[in-house]
Amino acid sequence: MSDDSGNTGEIVLSGENQYALPENWSEALPEDLRSEPSLQTVKDLPGLVKQYVNAQKMVGKDKIPVPGEGAGPEEWEDVFNRLGRPDTPDEYGLKLPEELPPGVVADEAALKEFQTLAHEAGLLPHQVKGIYDWYNGKIISAATQANQQQQEQLADAQKELKEEWKGAYDEQLRLATRAFKSFAEDDPKIAKLDESFGNNPNFIRLMARIGKAMSEDKLKGVTQSTYTPEDARSELTRIMNDPKHPYFRKEASGHAEAVAHVAKLNAAIYGDEEVLKK
Repeated sequence: MSDDSGNTGEIVLSGENQYALPENWSEALPEDLRSEPSLQTVKDLPGLVKQYVNAQKMVGKDKIPVPGEGAGPEEWEDVFNRLGRPDTPDEYGLKLPEELPPGVVADEAALKEFQTLAHEAGLLPHQVKGIYDWYNGKIISAATQANQQQQEQLADAQKELKEEWKGAYDEQLRLATRAFKSFAEDDPKIAKLDESFGNNPNFIRLMARIGKAMSEDKLKGVTQSTYTPEDARSELTRIMNDPKHPYFRKEASGHAEAVAHVAKLNAAIYGDEEVLKK
């Protein structure tokens, strides 16, 4: 049907928008539906059908209303529980890692605290596990990287000191170690210096010099049977500048020992192969 004005009040299936609804289409509805808010945004037939389809999909589903801005904790507690939050923090079921790199200690108290905070925040199990796995991964990765760097620093320090001390490396290291222990034995604060400087070649040199300067009884009997190139040069210079030294007098008592001692000093300075070439 139509009238002279051309406004039929019917759905028009032609023109630019063939599914458009007449501007006053809702006036044909019963009075109790005309002011329905959900219908005010409907402008065409597909929009109306879409609303209907979505409504049908929700039929039979357990709907959870979202609390408003002024909602109290109790209203949110109900939402969290219905979404799947466990009844207690322990039910998240998180476990401490079985294998950890050196320097990382499993903290059960911290784990319980995290589960409690997660429960209070309303987090679901898969969310809590995701955060926990990410955090553990970051901690383990950082510790592994730090340990690797520490090993590299140790290797570099050993290489540098071995090149410098040559055959006296082991003894110098013993002097350094025992000197440090003599200071750190009764002082935990000093003992912690090893964690920061234990791989620092300059710190090890310092401890070796302190160890050398300390009395032998203080270091529990450590004696110098080998020399660093620097110490050997100093000792050799002392001998060469002493004309009365047994090294220069074949008839003197201890001449053979002095010759052997000088040979040992030269070996410490130049290396065994270089001494043989001479």
